[in-house]
Amino acid sequence: MNRLDSDGEPEELVPEFDDPVPEMGKNIFALKIFLPSKIKEGLQHRANMAKVPLGRFARAMICAHLFGRDVGPKKLLRG
Repeated sequence: MNRLDSDGEPEELVPEFDDPVPEMGKNIFALKIFLPSKIKEGLQHRANMAKVPLGRFARAMICAHLFGRDVGPKKLLRG
Protein backbone atom coordinates (compact mmCIF):
# COMPACT_ATOMS: atom_id res chain seq x y z
CA MET A 1 0.00 0.00 0.00
CA ASN A 2 1.48 3.33 -1.06
CA ARG A 3 1.01 6.51 0.91
CA LEU A 4 -0.25 9.61 -0.87
CA ASP A 5 1.08 13.12 -0.36
CA SER A 6 -1.12 16.23 0.05
CA ASP A 7 -1.64 16.41 -3.75
CA GLY A 8 -2.84 12.80 -3.95
CA GLU A 9 0.40 11.67 -5.61
CA PRO A 10 2.27 8.57 -4.36
CA GLU A 11 4.73 9.55 -1.62
CA GLU A 12 8.36 8.67 -2.25
CA LEU A 13 9.68 6.59 0.66
CA VAL A 14 13.24 7.01 1.84
CA PRO A 15 14.71 3.52 2.49
CA GLU A 16 16.44 4.31 5.79
CA PHE A 17 13.10 5.47 7.23
CA ASP A 18 11.16 2.35 6.16
CA ASP A 19 12.16 0.25 9.17
CA PRO A 20 10.83 1.94 12.32
CA VAL A 21 11.56 0.68 15.83
CA PRO A 22 8.11 -0.66 16.81
CA GLU A 23 8.18 0.22 20.51
CA MET A 24 9.48 3.77 20.01
CA GLY A 25 7.68 4.86 16.84
CA LYS A 26 9.09 6.08 13.56
CA ASN A 27 11.97 8.56 13.59
CA ILE A 28 11.93 11.05 10.72
CA PHE A 29 14.60 13.51 11.89
CA ALA A 30 18.14 12.93 13.09
CA LEU A 31 18.90 14.30 16.53
CA LYS A 32 22.42 14.65 17.84
CA ILE A 33 23.03 15.65 21.42
CA PHE A 34 26.29 16.42 23.16
CA LEU A 35 26.78 15.41 26.78
CA PRO A 36 29.59 15.83 29.27
CA SER A 37 31.63 12.63 29.42
CA LYS A 38 30.60 11.90 33.02
CA ILE A 39 26.90 11.94 32.11
CA LYS A 40 27.52 9.85 28.99
CA GLU A 41 29.47 7.28 31.03
CA GLY A 42 26.60 7.07 33.52
CA LEU A 43 24.06 6.56 30.74
CA GLN A 44 26.32 3.98 29.10
CA HIS A 45 26.57 2.10 32.41
CA ARG A 46 22.76 2.00 32.74
CA ALA A 47 22.38 0.97 29.08
CA ASN A 48 24.85 -1.86 29.68
CA MET A 49 22.85 -2.97 32.73
CA ALA A 50 19.69 -3.02 30.56
CA LYS A 51 21.66 -4.88 27.83
CA VAL A 52 20.71 -2.40 25.09
CA PRO A 53 22.72 0.04 22.95
CA LEU A 54 23.26 3.54 24.32
CA GLY A 55 21.19 5.15 21.55
CA ARG A 56 18.15 3.02 22.29
CA PHE A 57 18.48 3.69 26.01
CA ALA A 58 18.83 7.44 25.40
CA ARG A 59 15.69 7.45 23.20
CA ALA A 60 13.76 5.70 25.98
CA MET A 61 14.99 8.24 28.54
CA ILE A 62 14.11 11.22 26.33
CA CYS A 63 10.63 9.83 25.56
CA ALA A 64 10.03 9.07 29.26
CA HIS A 65 10.99 12.65 30.13
CA LEU A 66 8.79 14.18 27.43
CA PHE A 67 5.78 11.83 27.50
CA GLY A 68 5.93 10.06 30.88
CA ARG A 69 7.15 6.62 31.85
CA ASP A 70 4.23 4.86 30.16
CA VAL A 71 5.91 5.47 26.78
CA GLY A 72 8.71 3.23 25.57
CA PRO A 73 10.22 0.08 27.02
CA LYS A 74 9.70 0.28 30.78
CA LYS A 75 12.43 -2.26 31.55
CA LEU A 76 15.05 0.21 30.27
CA LEU A 77 13.97 2.84 32.76
CA ARG A 78 14.07 0.67 35.87
CA GLY A 79 17.03 1.25 38.17
